[in-house]
Amino acid sequence: MIPIFKSRYTPNIENGENVKFNIGEVVTYKMRNGKVLDITIDSDYMQHDCGLYGYEAIFSDDGGRYFAAAKGIVNWEGKGLSK
Repeated sequence: MIPIFKSRYTPNIENGENVKFNIGEVVTYKMRNGKVLDITIDSDYMQHDCGLYGYEAIFSDDGGRYFAAAKGIVNWEGKGLSK
């Protein structure tokens, strides 16, 4: 499978499911329990064993490296802006 991504500047994108992020980018992530925090992307786009797509990331709350589902990424630099 070759993923096709939208521009990060595309208006009305709700989450990061269709946007490509680079290692080192800081984005806002909404966890399943509703907690929102910053994460730093720390891998290329990948599929987790559970079937979800996303990234390994460093979570700002405890500094741990965990899988972050792309659909949980809710804010990033350029979101919804036009060039």
